[in-house]
Amino acid sequence: MAAQARGPKSSFSIRYVVHSGLETASTRLRIAIPARELDRMGHDIRLDGDADVVVFGKHFSREDTALIKQLKGKTIFDICDDHFATKHAEHYRQMCYLADAVTCSTEAMQDRILQETRREASVIQDPYDFAEQVPRKMPDRPRLIWHGHATNFDTLRDVIADLVDWRLTVVSNKDPNLVRYRVTWVPWNYDGVQEQLGKHDIAIVPTIDQPRKRVKSPNRVVDAIRCGCFVVAGHHPSYEQFSEVAWIGDIREGIEWAIQHPREAMRKTLQGQKLVRENFSPTKIAEQWETAFASILDADQSHKRDTSTSISQAAQA
Repeated sequence: MAAQARGPKSSFSIRYVVHSGLETASTRLRIAIPARELDRMGHDIRLDGDADVVVFGKHFSREDTALIKQLKGKTIFDICDDHFATKHAEHYRQMCYLADAVTCSTEAMQDRILQETRREASVIQDPYDFAEQVPRKMPDRPRLIWHGHATNFDTLRDVIADLVDWRLTVVSNKDPNLVRYRVTWVPWNYDGVQEQLGKHDIAIVPTIDQPRKRVKSPNRVVDAIRCGCFVVAGHHPSYEQFSEVAWIGDIREGIEWAIQHPREAMRKTLQGQKLVRENFSPTKIAEQWETAFASILDADQSHKRDTSTSISQAAQA
């Protein structure tokens, strides 16, 4: 009798190979939050030993290329940043070749992986990270906020001269090239980001059309919408899905539009929160991971059945 294929509701063990703490967005969004939800679904979550599936998150450790060869379980290399043109390029290619499957956070990253490795990656989006807050009525002089890692300061430098008419809070570490502007600097920490987003009216997410930035997920847009901010963002592949619930385009024009259309801005933010609840909830994203795990395990079972049948037929010949 043939073995039953593993459905997406089957339970299995999942190990995460983690190289950074919860202060890192990639660890929270790609590992911690999905793992928490998968645990609630009844799966066995592990941080060491072997497992049915082993997920390698964002890392630059050469030791993992040795580890991935030793494991008995099926392996997944998850990619959320483009390092194919950095000093880590060869390591990333090798991990893609060694892993049984590759996952990533955006379609743009999926295209990049295919271009560099000829591997077909599965897209699994980032879940939302923050509690939902009530949107604020847009004042005549809105409070602006930019939040993110210092590696994205280049996007802010391009537009900050256009923002001098408004109060801007930057939640990150200080950039000496920006201190001459009228900016309130707030050190980044997890709780502080939520608090600051909840105190501001418009979250700006400017962009630069560069290959490495093009593959980024919309997590900062999602965070801002969750916290009740009207989002004004630049054009970006992963931001276009929010075009009906945020301003996507020129940053200054978007701010001025929101001031002139406060009710419409509020309506868009409320619609955005509905969109985020429906498409980026931790449970929905965990179900995507669950489907990916079941698929790789089913493929393995199917291969074993095909191999067993071929051996049996050969023996009977």
